[in-house]
Amino acid sequence: MVPQDDESIHAGLVDEIVQAINDLKHDAFIDLFTPDIVLDYPYAPDWFVHTVQGRNEVQNQLNSVFKRFRRFSLIIDKRYETDTSIIVEATSDCERKDGEAYGNRYVLIWEFDGDKVCRWTEYFDPQKLRVRTTFH
Repeated sequence: MVPQDDESIHAGLVDEIVQAINDLKHDAFIDLFTPDIVLDYPYAPDWFVHTVQGRNEVQNQLNSVFKRFRRFSLIIDKRYETDTSIIVEATSDCERKDGEAYGNRYVLIWEFDGDKVCRWTEYFDPQKLRVRTTFH
């Protein structure tokens, strides 16, 4: 068996995360994170969480977001890879639990420490979060 290089390991981790997101099984990938992972939403509205650190805290934040959806589909449009990170341009096509459609555009940056995600930075269009109370 030929050992995988870091880039292909990282690509596999991102694919696993995206598949779990699309299956609404966000707890399925928590073990892919370092204990001190940072989740950052730099352009989030003031009322939305901006930065969370720690595996449990990140899991709680992701739970609070994804529990609002009946269906979530994250589609990777472009992918860029370096030795220590993967950057994707993506779109979403979702249905919230209240039946409303939701879609957004993203730039997601996953940074790695070995075979674990140590930082997840997510840029999205904050104006698409049109119903503020949906995410409280």
